[in-house]
Amino acid sequence: MLTADRSARYTMPPTASFPPYDYDVAVIGAGPAGMTAAIRTRWVKSYKSVPCSTVLIDGAGLGGLAKWRSCMLTGPSFHLPGSEVVGHFRQDIEDLEIPLITSHVVNIDFEGPVKTVYTESGAVVRVLAVIIATGFRTLCNEQDYLQHIAITYMGYEFFAELLCNFFNLEGRHTVVVVGNEFTRNLVDLIESCNNGRHQIIYLLNTNTHNPQLPQATGAVIQGKIMRYEGDRSLEGIRIMTKDAGEQFIPCSKVLLDYNSYELAPLYEFDVSPLKKTVRGFIKVDREMRTNIAGVYAAGDVTGLYATVGRAIGDGIVAGFSAYQDIFKLKFKQQPCLFAYAARDIKITPGFKDLPRLRPHLKPKVIVSSGRAARLAAEYAAKHQLPADTLARLVAACNGVHSIAEQRAVFNLEQSVVNNLIEFLVEKKAVALHR
Repeated sequence: MLTADRSARYTMPPTASFPPYDYDVAVIGAGPAGMTAAIRTRWVKSYKSVPCSTVLIDGAGLGGLAKWRSCMLTGPSFHLPGSEVVGHFRQDIEDLEIPLITSHVVNIDFEGPVKTVYTESGAVVRVLAVIIATGFRTLCNEQDYLQHIAITYMGYEFFAELLCNFFNLEGRHTVVVVGNEFTRNLVDLIESCNNGRHQIIYLLNTNTHNPQLPQATGAVIQGKIMRYEGDRSLEGIRIMTKDAGEQFIPCSKVLLDYNSYELAPLYEFDVSPLKKTVRGFIKVDREMRTNIAGVYAAGDVTGLYATVGRAIGDGIVAGFSAYQDIFKLKFKQQPCLFAYAARDIKITPGFKDLPRLRPHLKPKVIVSSGRAARLAAEYAAKHQLPADTLARLVAACNGVHSIAEQRAVFNLEQSVVNNLIEFLVEKKAVALHR
C-alpha cells in the first residue's frame, strides 16, 4: 500500500492545525462505478487541472460484476461485454498509477474532516473523501469459479429455465444457494426445479435475526462466503457464520440469488451513520452526496436502476462532486472544470485555470519514483536548473512537507519551486495536500 512517509526529519509548522492524511480520496469498490470515480478524481480532465491522490479498495480486485459474462453495456443494436468495458478502465487506472488495496473494508470512521478507512488486511488509510461503490454485495474470488456459479438475471419468467438448467447435473451433488431474507421469494421454484435430486444448503447473509425459509428442504445457515476453494474446479466454499465461526462447506455448484440483494443490499462495514432508503440503499442527492460531508455513493448501492451505463455515470458524478468539494477545501474557490461544470466568470487576459500555489500546501508525488525523476530531469534540462537538487526536491514530495518547507530545505527561490510544482501538477504527477 502507498502511504505518506512519516519518517522524514522535517516537521509541520506549528500553525498548521489540519489533521494529516494519506490520500485525498478513497474509493471503496472497484466495479464500473468505483473505477470511473477513481479515474475522474485522479485524472479530472485533459487540460490543466489539479489531480487528487486517490486509492481504490476492493478485496476482489478490479472489475466488480462487470467481469462476469452476464453483465454488459447494451442497447437495442449493440452488446458491449462488461469485460471489455473493464479493460478500458483498467488501462486508465494502470496508466494513472492509481493504487489498489486488495482487501475488504471492515470499518469507516466518518467523523471529522478526515475519514479513516480500516481494511481486513490491516491497512488503514486517512482521506478527505470516501466514495462508496460496493454494489449490491461485496465480492470475493467468484471470478475464478464462474463456470460453477449461476446468478439470477434476465427476468423473473426466465428463472424457471435458469434453475432447471442449474440443477441438470448427473449424479447427486451438494449445491449452495446464497441470498438473504428475500430468497424466500425463490424457494418454492428452487425446490420444484431441483425435485429432490440434489442436496441444497441455503446460506443467508442478512442482518435479520434467525431468518427462516419454511419451504426449504435443506439446511438454512446464516453467514457469508469468505472465498471459493478448489483445484481447477469448485470443491467447496469457506464461510463465516455468526454462531459457529469459520466453516468449510463441500459443494460443486453455487447459485447467487442476486434478486434478493437487489431488494436489500449487503454491507460489510457499518453504514448506520448514512441515511438510507426503506430497502436499505444509501440515499444520495443528484450529485451523489450523502448526508455526511465528504462521503459519496455511486452505482448499485444507491438502489436506482441497475445498469452498467448508469454505474459509469454515477461514478463520474461522484468523482466530480468529491473533487469539487476537496478543491474548495484546499483553495477556497471553485475549480475550473470548463464544460463539465461551466462557470459564469469573466475571462480576462492572463486568466489561469490552475489556482495560485499557497505555501502551506503539501505536494505529493502520485506516480512512480522513476516517472517523477524523469519529469524532474526534463524540467531541469529545459530551464537549465540543477538536476540533482530538483530530483531530491521531487523525491521529498510525500504529502507531509509544505511548499514553504521545501523552499527552505533546498534553498531555492519561490518561483523555481512553484514553477516546478505547477509543471508536475499539469503532468498529473503531483497532487497538493492540505
